[in-house]
This record gives sequence, structure tokens and C-alpha cells, in this order.
Amino acid sequence: MTFAGGQEQSVGDECAWYWVNIMLDTTFGVLLCYWLLKVTEALFGYSSGNYGKGAETGINWEDNPDYQTWAWQIVVWCSIVALMKLSVVVAMYLWQPFWEKVSTSATHWIKDRQMR
Repeated sequence: MTFAGGQEQSVGDECAWYWVNIMLDTTFGVLLCYWLLKVTEALFGYSSGNYGKGAETGINWEDNPDYQTWAWQIVVWCSIVALMKLSVVVAMYLWQPFWEKVSTSATHWIKDRQMR
């Protein structure tokens, strides 16, 4: 709503900006999260995604869970997602006229504003 109400001459409404946010999150954002995850694996020396009975992590998660490792993974993942969201907002802000054109093209074919 900040982008929709930020400019007096803006033609993009809340629906249009929501569409931009979702599209950037699910395309660029997913790729960025994956890349950041791989970077943190290399920097911190861990391997993600090895869970369940077939995993060879050396941790018996069912009988003796390692809560410190689990908490560290949660902190790293939340940081990754926060960086991704910040990047998406910066991209929306920097290229606002472009995203406004794209989003209005994608959403304004729906004439009824209540349906948008």
C-alpha cells in the first residue's frame, strides 16, 4: 500500500502492487533464497536438507534432537528470507515506474475494482 499511495499520479492500486510483490517473491525471491542458502552452507560449513531417517548427518533427530543446530538453522533461514524480502522491496522501489506498468497490465483487465 505504500507504493500505491506514495505517488499522487500513480495508476497502480493495491492489487497491482500486491501482484508485483507476489511475482517477485515467487521468482526472483526463490532464486535469491536458494543462492543465499548455498552461500551460507559454504561459509558456515553445513549441509541443509538432510532430514529424516535416511539422512547421514550423525544426529539422531528422533531420539536425541540437537536443538542448538536446529535453532541455528532457523536463525540462518530467517535471515535469508529477511534479506530476500528487503531485496524485493528495494527492487520495487528502484524500478517503480516499470513495475507499475507491468502490474497494471496484469491486473487492470479486471474492470470491477471490487473483484481486483
